[in-house]
Amino acid sequence: MTDSEDMTFRRQSMDTTKELEWIELHEKLIDINLKTNENFMTKSIRKFKENPFVPIGICATTFCLVYGLICLRKGDSKTQQKMMRGRIMAQGFTVTAIISGLMYSLVQKTKQKDNQN
Repeated sequence: MTDSEDMTFRRQSMDTTKELEWIELHEKLIDINLKTNENFMTKSIRKFKENPFVPIGICATTFCLVYGLICLRKGDSKTQQKMMRGRIMAQGFTVTAIISGLMYSLVQKTKQKDNQN
């Protein structure tokens, strides 16, 4: 076996190994989803109840972006600039909501672990 044939064989075996790892991971994720019996709509509702400010921020960001682009197309640069600034503020609000929601859930999980012990 030559060096080039050996390297080709090694690459093929590494690719096969990586592919098998992805298949295993995919099957584990499917198993987790089947165990929770949670579809997209119920998961979305649950997430909205856990942190309602994130979807509100996403909607505000989308509104500012779309309306700003409409104003840009119409040639209303003053309103367009206001909407783009509003979009930045809405994005900041959304990121802040995500971070605060994560911190809140972390504190809640820590309290639950302390109560169990």
